[in-house]
This record gives sequence, structure tokens and C-alpha cells, in this order.
Amino acid sequence: MYLTIDIGNSFIKFGFFESNELLSTFSLPTLKSIASYKKPIEQKYLSLQGLGKKVEKIIVASVVESLTKKIIKLLETIFEVKPLDFTYKSSSKFIFNNDNPSEVGDDLIASYYGAKRLYGSNCVVVDLGTATKISLILDGAFQGCLIFPGLDMQKKVFEEKLPHLDWGEKPTKNLVGKNTKDSIINGFYYANIYGIRGIVAKILKTYPIIEQVILSGGHSNTVKDYLNKYTFNPNLVLMGLNEVLRED
Repeated sequence: MYLTIDIGNSFIKFGFFESNELLSTFSLPTLKSIASYKKPIEQKYLSLQGLGKKVEKIIVASVVESLTKKIIKLLETIFEVKPLDFTYKSSSKFIFNNDNPSEVGDDLIASYYGAKRLYGSNCVVVDLGTATKISLILDGAFQGCLIFPGLDMQKKVFEEKLPHLDWGEKPTKNLVGKNTKDSIINGFYYANIYGIRGIVAKILKTYPIIEQVILSGGHSNTVKDYLNKYTFNPNLVLMGLNEVLRED
């Protein structure tokens, strides 16, 4: 069994794989202290051990450098396996056609590779995390991406600048809100949704060779009904990391 970890700005996501099958996944909030991570990781592993599963390989992708080494050390203590610290050099099959591959975030690289392996050499990946990222893959190579504020970032700005205002949990079916709560939450969501639609439509027109558009990331489940023409895979980063372990 393989363990894949995606350390993001808002959450740390864990995925346990048997070959190419995702057995179990769970998430924990990204915190500065790692003391609270040990127990839930051990509990999840204990439940899988009851099924006769043992972790043989571990890979860690991270966009939070201050946590990377601490998490790797914790995992090595729990599983007695030395984790692989994922980078843009982790696979000889990575192909980059952008200016500087070392600047590409681990999550973008993992989702690129997952898309390439699972969906083909020509596709677009829409990743809704703390930021919203749209990546272009052509002929199996990562070409580059667009990055703009995601739902979490937009909400944080409102919390800091307009703390007296409140908003709803989900956007309403009507585009235009009828009260302050609905107006704000609709603005958050529909700005992202229609921004994504417009950008993807432009990419597809420019590159008709594209075969798939994949929707992924922590907020993808929230907006998938509005982007239902895209292939939904919320675990693409974990699957990309698993592909690296499988070929190792």
C-alpha cells in the first residue's frame, strides 16, 4: 500500500492506494504545529492495518515549506518508511515547456502528471484550492497556467476589510442576490465559475487538440454542478503522486 500526501495552504490531504485504486482519503487543516496530526494519521492507518494493509512507500508534495520536513519526519516515525520529498525532478517522465520548472508548485506538477497519465497528453486542469489554477497540457508537456484568487482568498479579504458583513453558505440559483448575504456569496462563486468558463473556452478555441478538461481541488465539489461539462476528479493531485510511486 502507498501513502500520498498533499500539503496545501488550507488543508493537508492524505490518500492510501493499492496499485491504482484509492482505498481511503482524509484531510486535516494546515496548522503550524504538527503535534495534532499524529493521532488521526495513526487511527486511519490502524483501520487499514485491520484489513491487512501495510504502507510500503510514501510521497509528500508540499507548497508549505515550513511544514515539509516536519511532516516527513513525523511520517517516518509512524510508518518506519522514508518518504519521498516530491519535486519537479521526481520523475524522468515530467516534461516542462514553461520558463522555469523549479517555480512550479508541487500541487500543479502532481495534477499535471495525474492528468497526463489518466486522461491523455492534451488536456486542461482546473484546480480550485486556496487559489484557482488553470493548467495547460499539450503533447504531454506542462505548458504553464493561470492563477487567480480562489474562494478562500476572496472570503479572507472580505473578513479582513469588511468584518461587519456576513454571507451565505452556498450561491443561490438566481445570479443576482436579493440581499447582502446572497449578493456576497454569489459574487464569490460566480466570479470564479464564469471566470473559469471563459478562460477554458478561450483555451479550447485556441487549442482544439485538447481532449479533456478536468475539474479538481478542494472546492471542486462545491462548483461541479456549474461546471458539469468537465471531468470531475477531486483527488487528481493524490493520483498523480501515486503514479510517481508506481513507476519508481
